[in-house]
Amino acid sequence: MTSHPNESDGASSRSDGAAHVHSRQAGMGWIAVILLLAALVWAVNLWRPLDGRTREPWRESDLSSIARNYVREGLPFAAPAIDWRGNGPGQVEMELPLFPWLVSLAHRTLGYHEVTARIGAYLLSLLSLGLFLLLARDTLPTGGAVAAGVFWAVNPLAAQVATAIQPEPLMLLGVVGSVLAFRRWLGSGRPVWFLAAAAATALAILAKLSAIHVGVILAALLIRQHGWRGLVRPAPLLLAALILLPSLVWYRHAHGYWLAYGNSLGISNQFHWFGWDLLRSPGRLAGIVTIDLEAIWGWAGAGLGLMALRARDRPPAVELGCSWLGAAGIFYLATARSSGAHWAAYYHLFSLPGAALLVGAGMSSWQLDPRPWPRRIGALLAVATVAFSLRGIIRPDHPGQFVPQHQAAQAFARLVPPGALLLVSGGPCVEDGQEVAYNASYFFYWMDRKGWNICAEEQSLPAVRGFAARGAKYFVAERGSLAARSGLEAALRGRYRVVADTPAAVLFDLSGGLPVPALPE
Repeated sequence: MTSHPNESDGASSRSDGAAHVHSRQAGMGWIAVILLLAALVWAVNLWRPLDGRTREPWRESDLSSIARNYVREGLPFAAPAIDWRGNGPGQVEMELPLFPWLVSLAHRTLGYHEVTARIGAYLLSLLSLGLFLLLARDTLPTGGAVAAGVFWAVNPLAAQVATAIQPEPLMLLGVVGSVLAFRRWLGSGRPVWFLAAAAATALAILAKLSAIHVGVILAALLIRQHGWRGLVRPAPLLLAALILLPSLVWYRHAHGYWLAYGNSLGISNQFHWFGWDLLRSPGRLAGIVTIDLEAIWGWAGAGLGLMALRARDRPPAVELGCSWLGAAGIFYLATARSSGAHWAAYYHLFSLPGAALLVGAGMSSWQLDPRPWPRRIGALLAVATVAFSLRGIIRPDHPGQFVPQHQAAQAFARLVPPGALLLVSGGPCVEDGQEVAYNASYFFYWMDRKGWNICAEEQSLPAVRGFAARGAKYFVAERGSLAARSGLEAALRGRYRVVADTPAAVLFDLSGGLPVPALPE
């Protein structure tokens, strides 16, 4: 008995629909497993307080103090304030302070807990990975997408930033969401994806100005589909306007705080840019490559990326990953004075999505290769990549580097009256012949006091006297800064009373001073 054609078509349609639903459920299954893996790996430092084990305490202290000041001082959203404000109001030039402001809302609701900011960064990082897994599913075979997700989940820099009190998790969410939404808009033309791409890209740039490099990725996708003329079509021009207008408004407003108070989180008070002088001492340029290989690729992962490039049937992820890394490379070269320095390894988070896509494509290439030697090499590289990555998470570089400073701050806080203004040693004024942001905020945050920083080269007895005349009551002088200025410690000890002396810093009382011996007649 033959079935009616319509009945056959209906059965086939139902079968295809069931298969599609099953496929999507299976896809969501591996996405859930990878998110669970990341959640477990990244939770290692989730409950750690902001203490001396923090890798970049100046950055975490800045954002934490801004969130705390929002609560205590009832500041409006557009007026973020730092602690190293001297005797001024403390408003500071920075990226859109959405992250510390959201943390301040949680403080108002749940009470003040340092780990609240870490939990927020953790959740944003998991959302970023979730969006990336959707992008990987769109551009890679299932096996490659799984490999790309695992690479991200066990990446040491991703694990470090996932619980860091920094704007990078919010920025990365915007960057990945930008590329995902833009690709889907190009493929469907639906207005919802157009608006999503505009919102996500604007959010990324507002969260971190350096995320503007994502425009190179979007331009590459647009040129790939519509040619160079696609850049001047009405829709992309409108998209660019929607993306850039909020940033222009905010950063112009924030720059006013720099002009008024001289406070900036590295936007106007540091020179990041490439200069020809770097070619005479190319350590920073070499650092760009070595930091990326170590922090992102886990060294061996670069081999999987090369396997993706040599594959014959390349998935779309290869071209997208190369565009991503190319955009990041342009940014690293432009900002070589910062991105090539090991203290700024977190800048290289921009490489993570592109590297993960290429690693996933490389895994797919050797899994599908019938020859035994690519499969053996690929398997060896995959194991080595995971091993190097997990080692970077379990044994991070420079653990507990600032523990002595934290212990000193705890001791000093008990000796300094509430409300007393501090003078605190800062970093160098100049590096490579260019101005750098020298403000060190961790002593202010840990001691819960306000005051001034003084950069290393400007530390002198007359300079300290000048700050005392402006209202500084105590000087927290770090040992390294004192050692760098010959005779400074002896001069300070001869002029001011030492309140406390620790291996990390000396606390001087600037309010009275020791009697000055009379000169012989």
